[in-house]
Amino acid sequence: MVRDDEWIGIEVRLSARPEVVDAAAGGLLAIARRMRRPPAALAVVTATGASYRRPDGVVVVSLLDLGP
Repeated sequence: MVRDDEWIGIEVRLSARPEVVDAAAGGLLAIARRMRRPPAALAVVTATGASYRRPDGVVVVSLLDLGP
């Protein structure tokens, strides 16, 4: 759960190709570095593919894993 003073960064991409996910994660990490407070989480949501945590801490979540 995120408290009132916390934020999360989410980027949605249709492709789960590594280069697409890398670019999205890089953008999220760049934004996080510029913020006053660190994020509670950073996530890239993809249409398909596997869900996992990257070594840099960004979570990659497949939309298929979010559905019922």
